[in-house]
Amino acid sequence: MSYCPECGVEIGNAKRCPLCGTLNPKACEKENAVVYSVNDQKNPEEETLPQEKPTILWEILSVTLAIAILVLGAIDLFESRRFSWSLYAIVSILFLWVELTAFFMLRKRPILRILLSVLVPPLLFVIIGYISGNQRWALGLAVPIIMLVESLGGLVYLIFEKSKEKGLNLIAYITIVAAMFCIGLEVLIDLFAIGMVVLRWSPVCAIALLSIAIFFLYLHFRVFKNADLHRLFHF
Repeated sequence: MSYCPECGVEIGNAKRCPLCGTLNPKACEKENAVVYSVNDQKNPEEETLPQEKPTILWEILSVTLAIAILVLGAIDLFESRRFSWSLYAIVSILFLWVELTAFFMLRKRPILRILLSVLVPPLLFVIIGYISGNQRWALGLAVPIIMLVESLGGLVYLIFEKSKEKGLNLIAYITIVAAMFCIGLEVLIDLFAIGMVVLRWSPVCAIALLSIAIFFLYLHFRVFKNADLHRLFHF
């Protein structure tokens, strides 16, 4: 039988002494033994699996993309006896593999990861323009649009990181960025097509989007100040 180390009362298997509340040393020893035994029974593979998951997934995707490249190239060679349409798909798949490599394998190198993610899309369209024999549309339209999207995407990321309050204001900020994209897109298209800026449809879209943004900002800072989206919409 167990006795309280403080008052000497017989406490049996109770966790605490009913008289003075002192912990039962034997009960604590049994609990620790159970915890240690459960920890010892853990499969060592379960501990290493989370670290290996990105590498395994990257390998599976790499093999899958390699098979796709081989199949597309073989079909193109069989049909036309040369690489023609398959070059576009093969180049796109290769650049997709670079993006996947940056995402899965460069987690500890954020600067290199960001550089690859930013440089790969415009470089892809430059190479596609070279393959097609006409780089004018790639350099004059595709690359500027991609740079616009990447810049606005980076702006949204910074806004999300710097915002102390995360609620309807974030939806408003995204709407404002969407309005900026509409105007920037029409500017780039006009410069490419006619060599001058003649805004037609983008101001209408921007005014509509800015009106929605102002409404959301009013709701957030005036009606639902400091409200969280999860509490507001119950999800």
